[in-house]
Amino acid sequence: MVFTIYSLLLLVTALVAVVGAFLAWGRRTSKGAVELSILLTSAAYWTFIVFLESSATTVESKILLSKISYIAVVTTPVLYLVFVYRFIGSKRLNSIPKVLPMLVVPFIVLILVWTNESHHLIWTSFSPIDANSNLITYHHGIGFIIGYLIYNYLLMSWSTFLLARFIIEHQKKFRSQGWIVLLASVCPWVASIFYMLDVNIVEGFDLTPGSISLSGFLFIFAILKVRLLNLVPIAREALVENLLEGILVLDGLNRLQDINQAARNQLGVEQALLLGEDLSRIKVHHAKLLEALLSPESQKYVECTEGDNCKVYKINNVPLRTKPESRLIVVRDITETIENQKEIKQSEERYRRLYNMFRLMADNMPDMLWAKDLDLNYIFVNKAICDQLLKATDTEEPIGKSMEYFIMREQNKRPDDPKWFNFGRNSMATDDFILQTGQPGVFDELGTIDGKFTYKDVHKAPIRDENGRVLGIVGNSRDVTLQKKFESELIVAKERAEESNRLKTAFLANMSHEIRTPMNSILGFLSLMQEPDITKEEQVEYYKSVKAGGDRLLNTINDIIELSRIDSGELLVDNSEINVAEIYFILYSVFTRDLNGKDLKIINKFPKPTDNIVIQCDRDKLTSVLTNLLKNAVKYSKKGFIEVGCMLQGDRISFHVKDTGIGIPQDHLVDIFERFVQVDGSNTRTYEGSGLGLSIAKAYVEIMGGKIWVESVFGEGSTFFFELPVNKTA
Repeated sequence: MVFTIYSLLLLVTALVAVVGAFLAWGRRTSKGAVELSILLTSAAYWTFIVFLESSATTVESKILLSKISYIAVVTTPVLYLVFVYRFIGSKRLNSIPKVLPMLVVPFIVLILVWTNESHHLIWTSFSPIDANSNLITYHHGIGFIIGYLIYNYLLMSWSTFLLARFIIEHQKKFRSQGWIVLLASVCPWVASIFYMLDVNIVEGFDLTPGSISLSGFLFIFAILKVRLLNLVPIAREALVENLLEGILVLDGLNRLQDINQAARNQLGVEQALLLGEDLSRIKVHHAKLLEALLSPESQKYVECTEGDNCKVYKINNVPLRTKPESRLIVVRDITETIENQKEIKQSEERYRRLYNMFRLMADNMPDMLWAKDLDLNYIFVNKAICDQLLKATDTEEPIGKSMEYFIMREQNKRPDDPKWFNFGRNSMATDDFILQTGQPGVFDELGTIDGKFTYKDVHKAPIRDENGRVLGIVGNSRDVTLQKKFESELIVAKERAEESNRLKTAFLANMSHEIRTPMNSILGFLSLMQEPDITKEEQVEYYKSVKAGGDRLLNTINDIIELSRIDSGELLVDNSEINVAEIYFILYSVFTRDLNGKDLKIINKFPKPTDNIVIQCDRDKLTSVLTNLLKNAVKYSKKGFIEVGCMLQGDRISFHVKDTGIGIPQDHLVDIFERFVQVDGSNTRTYEGSGLGLSIAKAYVEIMGGKIWVESVFGEGSTFFFELPVNKTA
């Protein structure tokens, strides 16, 4: 509620109307007193509702109160006419059945008022609330003009005519009251015309309800002229003595004409203070207050201190028009208001300091911090989120905007690159989750910002009011991209370390097996050769076994040495011209030496010597790669065929070795070229070997600028491929 001078005027008018109704009812035995009491009660109700409407702070509440006031608005003119008939002694409207037809039009208008939103016949529109007067202007429609204005003016016209005729007919008897009664009938006319012509003391202020109350009191004065003076002290006690403000009346010589209890308390004077005394000679508690009361200034403020207490008074001087040089003084204690204002100012200052401190802390945080309303629009952001994510010019730009706005703005910078900026899409889903559950949560949000992948650790929680109602979301986010990268690298390093440890274990197991087995064979057969009774044939067989063990041990040592050379980077490529057809004849000896009676067919897919395909390549390394592949094919194949060949394809030449051996499981294809890896890695494996051959072959192929791979079906066979660049062809 907002109280203005206009609302105060309406309140006083309503109180006056209530007093008038009470006084009239007290003389209900007089002709017209009951009707006048009802009329003034209706006017008081009307004025009081208009007072509430003038104090309301929203257009909706003002319209609702206006509708409520129309109960009296449409019936007061009828009650006025009933009073006039009763006053002039007519019996035409002396019963309810006779009055009811007069209320048909007001009843229709009342229905139109409460259904105005459907047809706008009463009010077509409303002005905004005036900041100075807290009033609105009602723009009336055709229903108001016909149903209210014309009809009420007819009733008022007829009432005025009846009064004027009565006064003329009884001029001698009612000479002193005649002009007052006529003036009373004119007051509502003048107020209504002023309102309709928009000629008011302030725009939107309706004097009509107050004018009817004035008319009623004028009628009381005219009817009860002698008794009215006896009623004034009662009205004064009801109105003035109970006011919280101090009221004083001084004449031109500062003599006290009237004073209420509140003013006595403020001055600290006794009840026995006599009227007519010079106020300047009265002993009071606060000399400053007395000095301010004697000053003719229209408005002033005074501070009065007594001990630890300090009072602040606002003093208004209003000249009395009826008594020249006299003035009405209103003293209002505004100490509490001043204290409240100081407290509000201090609270605002504390809030401002806290906000500035919070803003400083928030803007210096490396983490992103924000808050959103229920529509997921930003209501607070810190500098980090503006710089790192939103690309906002300052912390004010994002206020009232959503994350989608900034996503689209960044994407529009690079419409050809959908991955330029997509971070924040899933944040809207987690926002909805927080609003629905009302519980805090921790989320991993990822996406691209300016084309760079970003991983953020996000904490969100609902914002609640003092009643627990969710008002929005607060969140903070930290960039953990590097942390996630380090974690991933640690996992990979851990896996590599575990794999290295496994390979080392396998290597030691293989080396133990590959060295101990041939050494045992060599030592064992050498011991047998020292036996005195062995035959020549046995000696030859023992010799062959010793040589085989030595060759196997030598191959293992050579593989280890070669692997060391690869790791140290000592391998060099020694290119020379090679006719690829000759390679097959070099490899053929491997077949004939390692077949050992196996049922294997050899298929040659090399070019014919006459094709004269010559390339530049490291002969030894190429031969070593093919030899390793062929040895593996022979070792792991018992029957079927082994196919070896090559094919020239543009600037590259590809070789392949295909067998019908045991094959390789799919889960071993990835690491078959790693060191010390075998399909069967157990100590009791069927096939011998250190597991270094394929890793050495891979190193040779790659150092010559090629690549090697395998295709295999477990149990059916394998095909190894490798290709090399062709440096020269003929």
